[in-house]
Amino acid sequence: MLIVQDRESNNEEYTFELQRKTGKNQSLKKGNQMLNSNDRMHYVVKGDITRYLRNLAFETITDSSPTFSIEAPKYTPENPCIVLVTVYTPTKRRIDPPNVYPTVKALIDGMTDAGLWSDDNSTVIQYTAFTHGGMSNTSNYKIKLTINGIEG
Repeated sequence: MLIVQDRESNNEEYTFELQRKTGKNQSLKKGNQMLNSNDRMHYVVKGDITRYLRNLAFETITDSSPTFSIEAPKYTPENPCIVLVTVYTPTKRRIDPPNVYPTVKALIDGMTDAGLWSDDNSTVIQYTAFTHGGMSNTSNYKIKLTINGIEG
């Protein structure tokens, strides 16, 4: 996992490298770490993957800075942000980037749990945009979340 952040500026980047398994058994135990809007999986399996992603994002935020304080979120209704999601794929297959929204939602919820922002509602995260970033150059997907503060 790659973390690029400048807590003094209004920009932060978090890159998560995740495995995606398709087919009959999409469980976390079988190596699947992603959710897709088109998945039709058992609710327990989906819950396990969601919990894993939330914990991953929580640990990423809290471990990324020894001075990070949960009591003082960086993004609030008075200091809102936007989230740009870039999806890097392991193959050249076409992708519909917004289909990974369930994965991104779990990551954003974990960041909320860690206290990066006061809440993930529309007054704090004013919009979220998705784009394809090309190939990941690994056998896994890469999900890059770029958080830009809004001056205002």
